[in-house]
Amino acid sequence: IECLGRLSVRGYVAGNSSAAEIYVNASRLDGNLSSEGIVKVEAGTVVIGDIEATSAVVAGAVKGEIDINGPITIDSTAIIKGNIKAKSIQINNGAVVDGHCALAYSTVDIESYFGKGTTTEVKQPVVAEQQPVKVNDQKKEKNNK
Repeated sequence: IECLGRLSVRGYVAGNSSAAEIYVNASRLDGNLSSEGIVKVEAGTVVIGDIEATSAVVAGAVKGEIDINGPITIDSTAIIKGNIKAKSIQINNGAVVDGHCALAYSTVDIESYFGKGTTTEVKQPVVAEQQPVKVNDQKKEKNNK
């Protein structure tokens, strides 16, 4: 399905869908979703396929890769099996995500916080040198008697 404007999907759909905005309130959608705007997957909907959009709200079930160039909100009723790439990710309490989440489009340079390179150097703790304790020779002699 290709649409220049808003696409509202209901019932069962097999095949890829592309539109400026996509709202899915279907029992099942088998296919990829691609939008230059928002993709909304309502609660009770099952999507088997990848999602690519500028923003998204997922309240249903999705099995596939999710690639969002902006923010994504994963509602408390959502079940996602697949990786998520987005500029920002909000996961509400109760949502289930089985996959890797990455802020691939974030403007924050995460590596600058942890240093350059792929490994973290572990530094050994510095231990102060112990000074010898002087013992009075007279005390030694008394203890030896």
